[in-house]
Amino acid sequence: MLAGFIGLKASTRSAVRSTQGAIQGGTPAALTIAFQGGAVMGISVAALGVAGIGIFYFFTKDPLIINGFAMGASSVALFARVGGGIFTKSADVGADLVGKVEAGIPEDDPRNPGVIADNVGDNVGDTAGMGADLFESYVGSVIASMAIGSTLAPALNYMSLPLLLIVVGLLSSIIGVFSINILKNISPQSALRNAYYISGFLFLAGAFFSVKVILGDLNVFWAVLTGMLAGVLIGLESEYFTSGPPIKTIARRAQTGSAPAIITGLAIGFQSTI
Repeated sequence: MLAGFIGLKASTRSAVRSTQGAIQGGTPAALTIAFQGGAVMGISVAALGVAGIGIFYFFTKDPLIINGFAMGASSVALFARVGGGIFTKSADVGADLVGKVEAGIPEDDPRNPGVIADNVGDNVGDTAGMGADLFESYVGSVIASMAIGSTLAPALNYMSLPLLLIVVGLLSSIIGVFSINILKNISPQSALRNAYYISGFLFLAGAFFSVKVILGDLNVFWAVLTGMLAGVLIGLESEYFTSGPPIKTIARRAQTGSAPAIITGLAIGFQSTI
């Protein structure tokens, strides 16, 4: 809940500043403000996750108690995501029906009072709900790794390794976020991609030394490297299917009607998941 609140505050403040930055400094200023404002949610989720798990691990070192922290995160994520999604969509549909259908005014027109509920719903569902969902996934994956480590020997080393890795990842992500100040003068797509690569390389370097020092061998590091590469490849694949030739194929099919466009889009969507 705290991560969602921080994300809401950051999104509402950075939105106005991004617009003002675009007016005064163009694309580089708007990209920097928007990217760093959006990074507040991710860094908050990671920092709160590290703090919560670290406190329970430091004081108890009991896997069952640490697992209870994941259960609490899952409960909050369920209600925030589902409840926020219902509120978001109901406000969106209601505002559009009243505005465009009954009153005949454009979408998101300030003359429609329902637009306020629509914008609030976007923040609740897309910011707070997504933050809670991300926190649940983040905490759950870390605690699952610690639970597996508790069955190995030496247990404390294997349980502390996931904590150390997420600290390294958090620091690497912070450096990657601030590297956008150097990369802002290139195209936004390249800047975001390069910032992601910088964070990834720094994390792999830190993970290598962490695994080597704590465990003495690199077997776990190869698993970390494989997961990192899989994440990068998934991102590149998503970029290809959402901005590459498949999109042009859907656009060409749409020229003959809505049915071919829907069928082609569904087929390409299935292909992207495979």
